[in-house]
Amino acid sequence: MKLLIFSAFVSLLVVATTLSAAAQEKSRNAPQLFRSPFRYVIVYSDAEKPGDKDDVSRTVVEVLLEPRAFTDVNLRKLFDLLQARFPDAHAMEVFVYTDLQDIETPEERDEPKISDAELETTAPNEKNNALLSSSGKKRTIMMFFANGRTKEFTF
Repeated sequence: MKLLIFSAFVSLLVVATTLSAAAQEKSRNAPQLFRSPFRYVIVYSDAEKPGDKDDVSRTVVEVLLEPRAFTDVNLRKLFDLLQARFPDAHAMEVFVYTDLQDIETPEERDEPKISDAELETTAPNEKNNALLSSSGKKRTIMMFFANGRTKEFTF
């Protein structure tokens, strides 16, 4: 009887070891899941048709980015992620916000706008935001900081 119990125990141990080894091998060969280094959400996107024969289609995107992720390195990474998400965009404009209050609701977006209204540009921003734009191979990031400072770079 003891031999039977011992044999069953050894058999279970061999099966468990084999299953464990198989699970580890499967885990090593499985594709790694993507995990973003920062949190963001696309709150709006639209593909605009070309205005005339010399114009190209343009994709406009609005993104809410977690405030602590507002760095030039993360904005470049965000730009890469968005260009991969919208591969057919010949030109792209990305408006990046760090505060939900700065983003229009759908109802606010639907309201008519006055195109000739003069905008006050001398007041400092209340929150950090950015404009990412691309046309062809040229990519530009303009960062606007809450303290009124700006930073622009092209890559």
